[in-house]
Amino acid sequence: MMPQSFETFNNIVNSSPVLTDRFSALVQDTISAAREQHGVDLTIEDCTAIAELRNATLGATLDRDELDRQMLELSSLSDSKLKADIAAGDQEAMAVALQKVNAGKEVVHYERSSDDRARRISMARELGIATPPPVQDDLRSRAEKIELLQEVKNPAQRVALARKWGLL
Repeated sequence: MMPQSFETFNNIVNSSPVLTDRFSALVQDTISAAREQHGVDLTIEDCTAIAELRNATLGATLDRDELDRQMLELSSLSDSKLKADIAAGDQEAMAVALQKVNAGKEVVHYERSSDDRARRISMARELGIATPPPVQDDLRSRAEKIELLQEVKNPAQRVALARKWGLL
């Protein structure tokens, strides 16, 4: 459902063919730019949420820098940038992602706690913080690792090592 604050804007735009054409062109340009620059597909609702696009539709001069800044604040783009920063090893981005994942968990009703944990785990995986980085063990070949595993007597330890080495 469209937020209440944009209902008036949508009514104004829909009542004028000139504004409808202008908004359509701005939305198409913005969606194309987001796809090319960030690899993210925006929706019309995302574009409507950008104040600079609404202002430009109504006749203000479009400020590209402000448009880019506001576009980066959209959740789909901010998550995309956050994920790239985490993949690059940025610890500050990791801290921001952890805050985002854990936001609001204190106020979740106990009957919904399992759903909330699943949501947080899913979000963490999407951002790239739930999976450990791959272990760099180039010293041993796959065959050497299998030979070493055969020497491990405890089945649980054998399986754990096989998983750690990427053999399972």
